[in-house]
Amino acid sequence: MSLVRLGESKIYSTIRFEGGFCVFKRDAFDKFDDESGADDSGTALHVIQNRFRAIFIPDLLFFSEFPGHFGDRIKVKTRRALHLNGLWIRCLKLLLSGRLMLPKRIAIPEIFISIINPAMFFVVVLLMPVLLVQYPVMLVFLVFLLCLMSLFPRIRRIVVQGITDQLILFYSVILYLGKKKFIVWSK
Repeated sequence: MSLVRLGESKIYSTIRFEGGFCVFKRDAFDKFDDESGADDSGTALHVIQNRFRAIFIPDLLFFSEFPGHFGDRIKVKTRRALHLNGLWIRCLKLLLSGRLMLPKRIAIPEIFISIINPAMFFVVVLLMPVLLVQYPVMLVFLVFLLCLMSLFPRIRRIVVQGITDQLILFYSVILYLGKKKFIVWSK
C-alpha cells in the first residue's frame, strides 16, 4: 500500500495515512478529524477538501508498536479498516454529489480496493466449494498450487496476509453498515 500511496501522491494526493508521523500546514484545515476514528486519514481528507495536497513521503520513517499476537493484530487491523472504509464511503458520497476534491482516478480505485473487491472476494470464497464439486480437476490444480506456494515462505506469507486482509476489509464494511464503532483503542 505504500507504493499505492506514493503513486497517489505523485498524481495529486492520498488520504491513506498512518498517524505515526503526519505534518499539516496550519491553514490547510480547521481541526483534526475526531469523528471518523481515523484522525490521520480523516484530517488528510479535510486538507484535500480545502484544496491543499496530502502527500506521502517515503523517505520519512517512523516506528510504532504493532501487536505480536495474531488475535490482537486482527483487532487493530479491523479497527483501522473500519475507520478507513468509513472514509472511503464518505468519499463515495462526496464523489456522487460532485463535491470530492480528490481526483476520480485516485478515489475510484481506492473505493474498489477497500469496499468492492473484498465483497467480490467473499462471494468467490462462498462459491468455491460449488465450483470444486462441479469441476474436480480444479481441486487437483488448487492442491498443487497450495503445495507449491507452501514451499516458499515469502509467497506463503503474502498469500495468507492477502486473504486475511480481504476478509478483514469485508468484515469492516459489514461492521460499518451495522453502525459498529470502535470507541476505545486497545493494544
